[in-house]
Order: sequence, then C-alpha cells, then structure tokens
Amino acid sequence: MGAMHSRPDSDQVGVMNEMKRKSGGRRAAILAIGAAALTALVAAFVVTGSAAAPISWVDQAGAPLPAVAPIQAQRLCRAADLQIRVGRDGAFHGWAAQELVLTNTAGDACALAGPLAGAAVLDAGGERALAGSAGAAAHRLDLAPGQTARMLVGTPGACAGAGNPVVASSLRLAFDTGETAAVSGVWLNVECGAPRTVLFSADAIPAAAVPASGLRATLTAPSSVGRGRTLSYVVTLANPTANTITFGSCPSYTEWLGSGPSVGISRTLRLNCGAAPRLGPGQSVAFEMRLSVPQNSTLGPAKLSWHLEVPDGAGAGTTIGVS
Repeated sequence: MGAMHSRPDSDQVGVMNEMKRKSGGRRAAILAIGAAALTALVAAFVVTGSAAAPISWVDQAGAPLPAVAPIQAQRLCRAADLQIRVGRDGAFHGWAAQELVLTNTAGDACALAGPLAGAAVLDAGGERALAGSAGAAAHRLDLAPGQTARMLVGTPGACAGAGNPVVASSLRLAFDTGETAAVSGVWLNVECGAPRTVLFSADAIPAAAVPASGLRATLTAPSSVGRGRTLSYVVTLANPTANTITFGSCPSYTEWLGSGPSVGISRTLRLNCGAAPRLGPGQSVAFEMRLSVPQNSTLGPAKLSWHLEVPDGAGAGTTIGVS
C-alpha cells in the first residue's frame, strides 16, 4: 500500500503562496534592476563615449554619396522663384568681380536660359548696362527646387589712368520672362569698363535630407604624424536637435590628408555605428579613426578633413604637421 500524503491545511497553503509571491517579486525586482543598469550603461557610453572611450575603428570599404541625376526644367524661372543674395567680391582672373547667389525657392524646377541681363546702377546717377557674357559663361542652367546658381559679375581690374572709382552699389536684373529684380549691396567699379558676366554655374542638386544630416562633427588629432606611420584621431558626432537621430544602416565617411587639392590621400570607409545606432537629443558619441600616411607624403603642414557621406553631412578638419 502506497504512502499516504496528508492534504495541507489552509495555514500551510497561505504560507506557501506568500513565499512564492515574495520569491517572484524578488526575481522581478532583480530583472528590473538589471535592465535599468544595462540601459544606463548604454546611455552613459553614448553620452560619454567621446575621447575617453571612442568606438573602435573598422577597415570596411564605404561609398561616396551618389550624385543626384540632373533635371530638365519645363519652364523658365520667374523673379518670384529665385532668392537672390549678394555673395563675395574680389579678384577673379583679372576681373574685379561680385558674386550673386540665386536659389530656386519654387516647388518645381525652372531654367535660366543664360546669365541674367540688366544694368549696374551707379551711385552718382545713371546706369551701365551688363555687356553680355565673357568666355564660356553663356549657357542654360536648369535648377531643381533648392538648387543654387552662382553668377559672377566682373569689371576690368585695371586700366591706364585708373584712380577715380565709379561705383555701383546696386544691380537691376532682367529675367527672360520680362520681369526685373533689384539687388542692392553689391560693389562694382566700372571705371575701367562695363560690367559683364564672367562666370555662370550651378551648385550640385541638393539631395533629400536624412536623420543623420542633423549631426555635427568635431575632430581631435595629434599635432603631427610621421611619414609611413598610422595617423590615429577621433571624430565626435553630436546631436544638437530636439529629436532622436537613428542611423539605420551605418553611413560612410571620407577622410583626406594632404597639402593641396591634388596632393594627398583620401579614403572612404564605413562608420562603425553598430554600437551606437541612435543618438538622443544632446547626446554625442566618439569614433576612432585611422589613416595610413604614405612614405612619400609632402613634409610640412597638411590639411586633415573628415566628412560624413549623407546629404548635407557633418564635416570637420584641422591642420597637422607631417614629419
């Protein structure tokens, strides 16, 4: 005959249930504390993951940001389509030049059949007509929404007997649609000849922004590096916005070290963002960078630059010595 088991009385059942409840509560508390600690640890790494503990560098090939395909506008630009502002002034290939920056603020593409005609309005009274375009400046520009054109208006930089400037502080521009626009704040000296367009070009079509476009970059590097050595430096990305920025797939970046536009080394690699896939408002994270310096690099000061390969991507740079 098998052993007989007595049924627990009500007091025993109550004690057992209380023990289970307390045990379950302790487990839940431990799990909650562990999760909170892990969250705090990750957050602390992201916020303080700067120069003290940068995310390690990886040698993984990246890709430059692809160029946006050119567009073909179906209409001419109107005066209301363009925001026109005065840019820089200075010498340009023997011309005393004034830059005009024209941005398409319309919701669709529009075209400029060529540089805008018009006249320089002289401070002393009267006008000097723009005498047409010089060289290769005369050509059509198709501007996508948000795209910018640059028009450089120049006058001869020198002439015999110069010394009595004849200055124009404003321009009257004529559109192909028959409209006109006045631009003030320019500086053109027509003493040595009539103004004309000496450069007419368009900036690249702006690509649509992505969340990472809102990041800002700073760069920390040693003051010098030897030829044939590896340059190690740190780039810190910060989120100055009020929204969390998520990388999605890790973007590429391009780094460049050199002493001139055609003298240097450039590499495009993948950012090792897997350990920090997102940045909350005000947070920052640092990344270790490495770049092998060729043995035949030019000695002396060199420009180190870094650029995130996203539309309007963050960039930073500094000067270091190559020894």
